Amino acid sequence: VAALAERCADPCLREFRDALLEFADTGRDRHRWAAPTWKEMDARARKLEKQVATTAALRRAMEELAEAEHGLRKFLRADAAASGGGGCHRRSMSASKISVASEQQQLIFSKKQDVKNLKQTSLWGCTFDAVVSSLARAAFTILARIKLVFGAGGQDQRHAPLYRSLTLSSAVHPSADAQSPPPPSRKSMSMEAVPFDVAAVVQSAKGSRRRGFFEYSTATLVPPAGTLGAAALAPRYAGLVISIERMARSPQRLVGPDERDELYGMLTASVRAQLRARLRGAVAEADAGLAGEWRAALGGILEWLAPMAHATVRWQAERSFEQRKTTSTSSTTDILQTLQFADRDKVEAAVAELLVGLNYVWRFEKEMSCRALFAVHREFV
Repeated sequence: VAALAERCADPCLREFRDALLEFADTGRDRHRWAAPTWKEMDARARKLEKQVATTAALRRAMEELAEAEHGLRKFLRADAAASGGGGCHRRSMSASKISVASEQQQLIFSKKQDVKNLKQTSLWGCTFDAVVSSLARAAFTILARIKLVFGAGGQDQRHAPLYRSLTLSSAVHPSADAQSPPPPSRKSMSMEAVPFDVAAVVQSAKGSRRRGFFEYSTATLVPPAGTLGAAALAPRYAGLVISIERMARSPQRLVGPDERDELYGMLTASVRAQLRARLRGAVAEADAGLAGEWRAALGGILEWLAPMAHATVRWQAERSFEQRKTTSTSSTTDILQTLQFADRDKVEAAVAELLVGLNYVWRFEKEMSCRALFAVHREFV
């Protein structure tokens, strides 16, 4: 955006870079570019999406126009080459192709009109000032939200209404009843708490910050107490989640005695205690509806937890490679995308939920398979 802003006529837009750095470090929005309300932010987003969609449509229309024009030229060249035959046959063939050429020309005319209209409504006809103005407002609004989420401070109070209902992605808490394996209720599957200790991460970031908002390195962040990184358990939990993800694809086929023993050996004492409490008591009867709910719950948890686990494995591998090579280059995987700063209690609760769900789905599929085999055997007898 700063590079584009240098080509603008508006002096306010040309100083975008300085204005953004000032807003990042002090919270002062000299041009009031950050959206003050959710409604205005959504309106801006819809406008940008419409411009992107029409610009993509313009590109397709221009490609179709070029293809139609090429097709007409090819058609006329072929007709000209065929005219060497002469006679009545030649004249009748040429006459029959007149209507085809006319239809092709009409198609080209229609495509040209489409291209003309799309150029007026897409980014094609926008000035640098108009585009950069939209992008500047989007950048300020996004930065304001980031600063609020991570508690970076320096935010003008007039923007508070925009973030009053802001919620964060979060961990799935286990069901309240720990005496028996209950069905996954909506409450137990709800997203209620972020898996990161955000305040601790920000405090650590402040400690490593050198000058401005953008001028600190995540490589110097220290995981605070209560996180998986502080307990040196991030790689272990990453491997555990990845194993559960693989087994959840087909529990009956991929979960055998050896796999179960290996998975149990990866658990920490605290997760084992939670799991024993959750699975203690009578086993629930096989129920297709309940099994479907558990599958949905497994998918919902793994949707956000599995990417963090894979990112942890990548980050650990990159870090080990850097240490062996004794280079100063930073990892390409951002540490904040990993489990390093994840709250240990909340991740363990999510892992326990995964294991309870995997246990039920595995038992359900096993029982259904046994029933099918018994039915076939009885029919055969």
